[in-house]
Amino acid sequence: MKSSKTFLYQKVFADIKSKIASGEYGAGHLLPSEREIGELYQVDRTTVRKALQLLCEEHLVTKLPGKGTCVSHAPSAPQIPNFLLTNHPRLLLQPPTTPQPPNPSLLP
Repeated sequence: MKSSKTFLYQKVFADIKSKIASGEYGAGHLLPSEREIGELYQVDRTTVRKALQLLCEEHLVTKLPGKGTCVSHAPSAPQIPNFLLTNHPRLLLQPPTTPQPPNPSLLP
């Protein structure tokens, strides 16, 4: 029998992702520092960095050297390929929105 083990960085990642999705951390919002996140979740900075790296890989946050980590945009619903949307009225949906870039005032 295979056990399903959840690592601490996955829990931190999932919680921050949930906060981004709920709007608690909106687009352009700076996340707390790595130290503050570590204290909040009672984990070390290596764990926080791994969670933040996963968020970066999903394009949910952008690391800004000397500034911190900025929320890029909220996660969106899975995209439906365009060929599925054509010629079928029940599948015609609003076009996907374009992710917003980070707040320019936060860029170095």
